[in-house]
Amino acid sequence: MTMNFRRFSIGALAVLVLAACGGDPTAALESASSVTVAPGGSTTLSVNLNRSNAPKGAFSFAIAGLPSGVTATFDPASAEADVERISLTFAATRDAERGAFLLTLTATGPGSNPLVATTPIALEVRGISVRGKVLAAMLGEPVPGAQVRVGGVLAVTNAHGEFAVDDVSLPYDLTVGFADFFAETYPGLTTDKPVVRSLFGAEMLNPNSTSLDVVLPAPIPENQLVRICASGIDGVVSGCTTEWPGTTETSLQIRWAGTSARRQVKITAYAYSDGEAGVTAIHGFAESATFTVEDGETPPELEVAWGAAPATSTSTLDFLLPDWAEIGGQMTVAPLNGDHFAILGAPAIAGPAIVFQGAPQFLIAYGETTMGVAWRPSTSTSTSPLTFPSAPELITIPDDLSGEFVLSAHAPGELSIVGLVLSGRPIFVHTTTDRFRLPDLTGFAGHEPLEFNDTMLLARASNIRSMDDAVTEAGLLDTFFNIMSGSVAPNITSEGALTFATSVF
Repeated sequence: MTMNFRRFSIGALAVLVLAACGGDPTAALESASSVTVAPGGSTTLSVNLNRSNAPKGAFSFAIAGLPSGVTATFDPASAEADVERISLTFAATRDAERGAFLLTLTATGPGSNPLVATTPIALEVRGISVRGKVLAAMLGEPVPGAQVRVGGVLAVTNAHGEFAVDDVSLPYDLTVGFADFFAETYPGLTTDKPVVRSLFGAEMLNPNSTSLDVVLPAPIPENQLVRICASGIDGVVSGCTTEWPGTTETSLQIRWAGTSARRQVKITAYAYSDGEAGVTAIHGFAESATFTVEDGETPPELEVAWGAAPATSTSTLDFLLPDWAEIGGQMTVAPLNGDHFAILGAPAIAGPAIVFQGAPQFLIAYGETTMGVAWRPSTSTSTSPLTFPSAPELITIPDDLSGEFVLSAHAPGELSIVGLVLSGRPIFVHTTTDRFRLPDLTGFAGHEPLEFNDTMLLARASNIRSMDDAVTEAGLLDTFFNIMSGSVAPNITSEGALTFATSVF
């Protein structure tokens, strides 16, 4: 009996056929010749078992040469006469031996003189390469100079908010922040391209600003108010003002972050009636042509020309308030043009009538000590009411800040944001599971011993499948924060509790 061997390159198919005496019954294995698995992760190969005139009965499988910490599982465990394909899954522990290894996969047939087929597989055990970005959640701008810890490795974002860490075990915790200011952590990630949107990323950016003088066509009537806002065309900008009856001109401060000293903007304005029940009617809408503003340079005076009042037709977004919410009402949407909507009535939203770019998909409810958020993806066509998750809760954490902490009433697909105050600094944990551990805060919370002040479940929202989904370009966190168009900052009360302070531009 003669065996012929052949060297195979990466990605090629390795096939070895062993013929039994007489040359009639044959058995062959066919699979990819190389595979890579990350510590803490797994990967699966498809293996074909080709046989001709083989005796009836099952083929069994074995693999030799596995490194420490790596296991191989066959599905099915043995191949009956009608099975031609099996799955071979390699799983590595987080502390698995790293390196390149040559394995031998063997299939053994039934009987006293069984057919035996073998094929080599090159296995490499190495961590994934993580290439990520840090953006300011509210502005969408890249955050340079942010400290990022991926697993146990510390990196710093470049001018484009990018960071890179190699040989990362799975799953990994990602923490971002400044040493003496804050830290946010996203635990249990497996993606190699995380895009985190830091709640406090804007604090690390040098804002650009300019002041714009706006002239109204006539004094604002006695029973009306006017809301004027800047909208960014080539990047996010902020700047709104509300003017009172009798006003004929005002000044609008426009701010934006990023490396560009210029922004293309347009101004939208609308006049509305304001009563005890909130906004009751929209009387007119104005939108300027696009123009360019520059940091520190005052643009020419802008005159607002009122257009006709929007159509009287409105649509109502139903929502179900939780028991702990303080205020309620219906969210009635009045279209202003193809891109902007105004909110009528007094829903649980900060500020007067809000101008949204795109249809509103979120709602905020306030309780005595915290708030809750309900939203759905902007692409959703669901007509069901927005439903708030379970009530926010205080979470008990032991004085030594150790151990695993469990969130009560946690639902699958629910994102929780847990806020802690440690040594006077806000720490945030984003999680989609019902339990979490404190992140590694070395280098993020100063050098003195940490003192625990308080902790609270700040917000919950549904429609999140995993943390990997929440830290992608199309993640729902991005959808929520961009629609919200506000700023969220920690408010540490005199009792040490941490809540959200929310303002809408």
